[in-house]
Amino acid sequence: MIKAQNQSTSFLELSETIKTNSKDPNIPNQKVKPRVRFWARALDRLIIVNLILAFCLFLIFTIGHFSSHSYSELFSSYYSENKANPSLFGFIVGFISLIIIEILTEAIFISFFGATFGKWLLQIKVRNMQGEKIPFSVALKRSWLVLYRGCALNIPLINFFTYIAGYRKLTKKKITTWDKDLNLQITHKKIGIVRLILTIISFIVAGISFVILKNLLQ
Repeated sequence: MIKAQNQSTSFLELSETIKTNSKDPNIPNQKVKPRVRFWARALDRLIIVNLILAFCLFLIFTIGHFSSHSYSELFSSYYSENKANPSLFGFIVGFISLIIIEILTEAIFISFFGATFGKWLLQIKVRNMQGEKIPFSVALKRSWLVLYRGCALNIPLINFFTYIAGYRKLTKKKITTWDKDLNLQITHKKIGIVRLILTIISFIVAGISFVILKNLLQ
């Protein structure tokens, strides 16, 4: 009888322990937040676009300062000699630059800090199953898979369908295909009002910067 009572008590203690641990925000895949992940990536991408525009602006001023020809004169001669369309050329260069820089910057930040700026603000971390930060090679592969499978290389319209498919898979299976393939976990913590306000401010500042930089380049 005493033995049975002890076993019953042990079972209840174990149940309480499991119940308590299930509320731990660090347990992988406990609660997926696809919308939070989307806004974190959107903020990161907007910041990266601003950095690319700022770099292009820097090149324009540098060329104009050290060259006897202006930026527009140099590229006008290039377009006329090679019969290239300046709008198409700019789109292709910008498209490829965004892909390369986005993959590299995300991989660097995740491998060193476990999160990008957007993920850090919204309390998202990328870890292996042991709860440790992942090496750069794994982070690089993950960034490529996210961009390829989840974002369709940022190709308009096509990426809309990949977002919908990714949302459904994540909410159903509680893990993305790339994190499953690489044996990684994504943890979420409570964002809080302060971080929420900082995120909104970051979007506003990044949005205004984008408009200013874009107008300066035109």
